[in-house]
Amino acid sequence: MKKFAKIAAVALVVVLSLAILVACAPNSDPEKAKASLEKNGYTVVKVPSVTHAGGLQNTVTGTKTEKDKDGNTTVQHVSIFYYDTADNAKAAYETLKSDSEKEKGDNTDWTFAQSGKIVYFGTKAAINAAK
Repeated sequence: MKKFAKIAAVALVVVLSLAILVACAPNSDPEKAKASLEKNGYTVVKVPSVTHAGGLQNTVTGTKTEKDKDGNTTVQHVSIFYYDTADNAKAAYETLKSDSEKEKGDNTDWTFAQSGKIVYFGTKAAINAAK
């Protein structure tokens, strides 16, 4: 019985960890991500891929300029790339990773990640707005 309880506990941790990881990504449907960003006050552009190079299907980009608590102007930004397969998304992620590190610099609010068939980067607030 103790062995079963340990296995069940580990399985529960794995399931919850996956749920948390999935919850961090923008919406997996480009139309829903676009609608969510617009609802949150972002200027949004959705561009379907013409050539489908590398399996790229759609791109959604959203930006919003706002004032922070100190009155400074900040720009919230997110770019989401939708691929036809998770393998193509992973290949794109690996290709773009070094460029993202340069872009990030010392910005602690910058996120670059891959989740399933999507690759996304931007500020945490913008990524949350795309859910």
